[in-house]
Amino acid sequence: MTQHTDQTERSRYGTVHEHAEGYQLRFERQLCHPVEKVWAALTDPAQLAQWLAPGEMELTLGGRVSLAFTDGDGVIDGQVTAIAPPRLLEFTWTDQDNDFGFVRWELIAGNGDTRLLLIHTVPESARGFGLPMLAGWHSLLEKLAALLDDQPFARDRWQELHDDYARAGVMSEGK
Repeated sequence: MTQHTDQTERSRYGTVHEHAEGYQLRFERQLCHPVEKVWAALTDPAQLAQWLAPGEMELTLGGRVSLAFTDGDGVIDGQVTAIAPPRLLEFTWTDQDNDFGFVRWELIAGNGDTRLLLIHTVPESARGFGLPMLAGWHSLLEKLAALLDDQPFARDRWQELHDDYARAGVMSEGK
């Protein structure tokens, strides 16, 4: 996103894919950990609280998802719409009755590592949240990687990432 960023770093940025009803935010990460360890970080309440938000997920189809972000007043109250442990988790993303679409996590096991694909499908009505969501997911994925690597999370880069995505023009604010 910035001119000094090399290709490897640039490929870590999320992408936006437009479609008729809205758009998809997509991120891909190669994690040097077995799929079971990554799955646990996505679903275990103690680990979720360290990188995403405190809360719980009922890991059954139709199960409740409840996450309360500590850096604001966001409370996600969703429902599991697809699940196939330890490779697929999808749930709706609603906050105070606002529909922010659904989040899908796909994990592909390798030789001791995992390819993670995050897809957040967002309705057109939430377009104004696109840039903040891109920066937010990017920053959260950095926290997830730090947790998996048993490293401290250095700093929150949300504002820096938001500015990078804005400069790159990957997300228009309206039609």
